[in-house]
Amino acid sequence: CRTFQRVECRTFQRVECWTFQRVECWMFQQVECRTFQWVECQTFQRVECRTFQRAECQMFR
Repeated sequence: CRTFQRVECRTFQRVECWTFQRVECWMFQQVECRTFQWVECQTFQRVECRTFQRAECQMFR
């Protein structure tokens, strides 16, 4: 298992900045489970910031 911090910035029709902590655990080289917290910043005519937590699990083949 590994723990790391990462900052991602993405540009679509708007600008989203993601700051989060994430924990990844790999089982059988197939399952990735992530638990992380991030801040989403959206820029339109003004700046809106939201903070939320999310847990994700993905299955790989």
